[in-house]
Amino acid sequence: MKNLRKLVAILATVAFAGMCFAPIEDMPTGETYHPELSQSQMEQLQGGGVADPTGRNSSAPDLNSGATMPNSNSNAADMLSKGGGVAGSSAELSLKQADADQGKPVPNKGANFMFAGLFIIIGLALVMGVRAYLDKTVPEMPTSKR
Repeated sequence: MKNLRKLVAILATVAFAGMCFAPIEDMPTGETYHPELSQSQMEQLQGGGVADPTGRNSSAPDLNSGATMPNSNSNAADMLSKGGGVAGSSAELSLKQADADQGKPVPNKGANFMFAGLFIIIGLALVMGVRAYLDKTVPEMPTSKR
């Protein structure tokens, strides 16, 4: 049982170390390290204008000022319905093609069965391995004599 705990601890350590692997790349040639910039330096690089804590830019128009924007979906539908001719039909065909492209993807059943079979084989191998290990290490229970 003591060896089993050691084996589990070693396997867990190796598994975590393997999952945490991340290669560190060298800086590309011609690039320089940029230290942290102050707020004024950021303003200069980004073209001025301090960001408002509410998320609005002082130079940007206020969208909540009561001005309404036209409904783009209804405008698009009107344009497509009035388009007619070659442009309308090509737009209609492209919309139908886009709808077809966004349909449900065809599942690959062969790959699903392969992974299911692989999962079952690995599970059975693990069960058989644990049973074989326990048969060797765990002593048999004493039987009472009658």
